[in-house]
Amino acid sequence: MDMLRYRGKFGDEPAMKAMKDFSAAGGDPHQMMEIAREIGCYRQVEPFTRLAEEMQSAIPMRSP
Repeated sequence: MDMLRYRGKFGDEPAMKAMKDFSAAGGDPHQMMEIAREIGCYRQVEPFTRLAEEMQSAIPMRSP
């Protein structure tokens, strides 16, 4: 979440990598959106979480 919130400071590339890793690990974009609302950065994170929703179906899940 912090990489997305501070992407202006760190850049888009680390933020996108963090989102890809989150999605690949089976992270729930809806949960991320709820956390973003709670901490007040929904508007900054929302485009990335929408992208994660779309990416999730394209990324194979890891087997335990």
